[in-house]
Amino acid sequence: MKKSAFVIMASLSILVLTAFSVRADLLNGGFETMGSQWVNGVTDAPSWSISDASQATGIFNGSYLGLGAHSGTSFLWGGAFNGNNAAISQTITTTAGQAYDLEFWMANTNGSASADNNWAVLWNGAFLANGANAAAFTYTDMKFLVTGTGNDTLTFIFRNEPGAFGLDDISLKASAVPIPASMVLFISGLGSLIIFRRKRFVI
Repeated sequence: MKKSAFVIMASLSILVLTAFSVRADLLNGGFETMGSQWVNGVTDAPSWSISDASQATGIFNGSYLGLGAHSGTSFLWGGAFNGNNAAISQTITTTAGQAYDLEFWMANTNGSASADNNWAVLWNGAFLANGANAAAFTYTDMKFLVTGTGNDTLTFIFRNEPGAFGLDDISLKASAVPIPASMVLFISGLGSLIIFRRKRFVI
């Protein structure tokens, strides 16, 4: 009887875990994997797609204008200029309908010049946040709640004429998923039934 109860409960545990398993395949969120060198001291970003006519957006290793990595040694330098907006994006495999916590760290330097910049972050083309002519600021933790569709695109847009934005430590994690009350009642009821049956057979 004990063996049967164990098998049933183990099977239920596997069922619950499988039913609520989620995916969030964000890659190279810390920008520690560098790519091919570009002309302005940055490299392309493996796992990310970068579009910048000025070729001033990419992974940078080190520090310049007082801007360095938030953690590790490398970060995304968003320094598009000459009126160009740079876009860096990644398409991520997720679980449809699942809520996710999107988190990243961002900083800005304008060198010693006046602010002339803009930035934005988008989820599947919809703006989560954006700004313009931001004063210099140190790395700031930014968090958003997004919903997966199964195949989602995360995009950052940067332009900074005198300096650059720093982007680092991007993460996408599933929010806590509560088990439906019906499932809890089912498991509780089955557990009670197993205990009751064990008691009946003990003489």
